[in-house]
Amino acid sequence: MKNWYEMKAKGQQEADIMIYDEIGLWGITAKDFAKDLKALGDVKILNVSLNSPGGSVIDGNAIYNSLVNHPARVNISIDSVALSMGSVIAMAGDFIFMAENALFMIHNPWGMAMGDSDEIRKTADVMDKMKSTLIKAYQRKTGKSSDELSELMDNETWYDADEALEAGFVDEVTASVEMAASFDLSKFDFKNSPKNFVKSEKQSIIENEDKLLTNKAAEADKSVTASKPLAAVNKTIEEDIMLTEEQIKAAAEKAEAEKKLAVDAAVAKANETETARKVEIQSLFKAHPDHKAVMEECIMDSKIDATQASKKLLDAIGSTSQSLAGDSRVELVADSRDKFRAGVLEALEVRSGIKKDDGKNEFRGHTMLDVAKAALKIGNVNTKGMDKMRIVAAAFTHTSSDFPLLLENSLGKQLRTAYGNAPETWSGWCDTGSVPDFKSNSRIQLGSFNSLDTIPEGGEYDFGSLGEERETIQASTKGKAISLTRQMIINDDLGGFMRIASMMGRAAQRTIGNDVYTLLAANSPAMSDGVVPFHADHNNLPSGAAPTAATLGAARTLMRKQQDTNTNDYLDIQPAYIVCGVELEDTMNVLLASETDPSQANSKKPNPVRNMAQLITDPRLGATEWYLTANANEAPLIEVAFLDGNQTPYLESMNGFTVDGVMWKVRLDYGLSFIDFRGGVKGNA
Repeated sequence: MKNWYEMKAKGQQEADIMIYDEIGLWGITAKDFAKDLKALGDVKILNVSLNSPGGSVIDGNAIYNSLVNHPARVNISIDSVALSMGSVIAMAGDFIFMAENALFMIHNPWGMAMGDSDEIRKTADVMDKMKSTLIKAYQRKTGKSSDELSELMDNETWYDADEALEAGFVDEVTASVEMAASFDLSKFDFKNSPKNFVKSEKQSIIENEDKLLTNKAAEADKSVTASKPLAAVNKTIEEDIMLTEEQIKAAAEKAEAEKKLAVDAAVAKANETETARKVEIQSLFKAHPDHKAVMEECIMDSKIDATQASKKLLDAIGSTSQSLAGDSRVELVADSRDKFRAGVLEALEVRSGIKKDDGKNEFRGHTMLDVAKAALKIGNVNTKGMDKMRIVAAAFTHTSSDFPLLLENSLGKQLRTAYGNAPETWSGWCDTGSVPDFKSNSRIQLGSFNSLDTIPEGGEYDFGSLGEERETIQASTKGKAISLTRQMIINDDLGGFMRIASMMGRAAQRTIGNDVYTLLAANSPAMSDGVVPFHADHNNLPSGAAPTAATLGAARTLMRKQQDTNTNDYLDIQPAYIVCGVELEDTMNVLLASETDPSQANSKKPNPVRNMAQLITDPRLGATEWYLTANANEAPLIEVAFLDGNQTPYLESMNGFTVDGVMWKVRLDYGLSFIDFRGGVKGNA
């Protein structure tokens, strides 16, 4: 029997993957796919041949994510059908081909529910969440709105190759591909299946037998001799067919039995894990009946574990108190543990300088050791007989203690506040963007359309051209770790710890600035045309570039005369910023502020560059470097792209043996690159 799933390396840089089956336990599982994908090693290109009627949403999403998160370029070819979850997997391609005789279909996920009305409603909610994940995959490729995609899925929309191309689901239509595997689409109960694609298993078997008989007869006709009559040949053909059917039946029965065992084991394991997760979350919320809605939200989302649920509970508690006019205060929750959490959070924020002291908080005078004791007491942990070191250790490690979460909440706010307030200059003139993953992502600069032609009466219209330049940008992770020891808690050194957090917040912002100005000064790597960003070929290096009214004016002229990618039109880009080192700050201020030309003694000639652009100075630039840059919305010279658009540092706690207390990891995911050389001119004094 033919194997309808295969993954094999093709040299050292490339690999071929064939997915010609259903998705999930009855076909290709995510577990097998991920294992095989990892075994390929460090390949640069993945060529995926796809022919699938769909299957499990969970396995399909996992396969999709495995391809999206793989560093290789992913080329996907839809050879026959990409239906349901098959269409979602197709969206993982960086470039998607579709055979002209292939079909593509999107629809809502299906599921089954058993139990009372509440259980069925919960299942419906889960299905809605699943649908939202599928919409994001389609959105990533097509750019369509979630409402439009939702309606298309509601209607079970089918596309031929040209329609899929027009809708943005694929990038190119290729020549027809002979059907290599067929599926019994009738068993999927699709509402709008094209009739010529719905073929029963019986019909497929008959067609295969007919084809086999025809081929055997043709072979027999060529080899019949006097010593082997035609009747004997026909008998051999019939025996071969019977043997093939028996082999197929035996293999199918074996596969069915193995799949049933695998399904039973997987379901049992999943149920066990899910039950344990729900019980743990319910236990966490037992003392907080007023937050039942948050608990149900956590239980319904299978991705939320007990640790994440605890953070959500803490956030909910922190939001249940609000200040009214004057110094009056209303507590919306009477539970003592809720009051403790909200009060300690506020006291920590006051001590770290995030909030002002209103004089009403009962925890305002507590030391960190006092807070640790109170956290254990509120969690029903007896501290009698414990010394200070054991009290702090228990406050960090005991499951009922809120102490680590309270510190993390306060630390995170301090870190993000310092990051947001850090004085950095790069954000004034650089573009800020977003990337969905750690792969190399494209940034395209389009050329303008040709000028319109004069068309005589009855004349023909010529097609215009639209060129493009494709630059790339890729995110990476930057991070550090900080620790809070038991000794710091006993010594009540929260102020010192918060100062470290502030320093790390400012360092995160400064790290981006360091990378930006290092990239700017390096003037590398080369752009997509093979030329470094600032180069005579790019018309952005003025001669005689010491900063004067004349050289600034010449640099401005170069920027305004930049042309589009087709060199059809002048773009007339206006400089928005002058970026230079601090050594040139006074010179530039005089040039920009003087009413007359300051480069000529006693001149009454008006200054042609007065207020030409906003000045940005930075000590990380050299003493002689200066640049004109355009508004980032018009022609972005450099872009800083953050993973999923998250521009603030991420904080994660970790208890362990490496630190006698608790350790926090601070990370920031971003990348940067030159995007459009037309947005900058470089001078040098």
